[in-house]
Amino acid sequence: MRLKGKVALLTGAAAAIKGELMGFGGAAAHLFVREGAKVVLTDIRDELGERAAAAPRAEGMTCVTCIST
Repeated sequence: MRLKGKVALLTGAAAAIKGELMGFGGAAAHLFVREGAKVVLTDIRDELGERAAAAPRAEGMTCVTCIST
């Protein structure tokens, strides 16, 4: 629990869904949660981010929608 009490803001992390292909942001989100951090997922992909934050193993993750211009 090296990150207990910390908050991580991860960009490009919407694809943080266990069992599905995820990139660096998604993998980092799961690692940070496992180490005790609260994680804020940010991405331009609303639907995917909401799914990731609502997944059963996503305790400690919150999704924030970014709007691209």
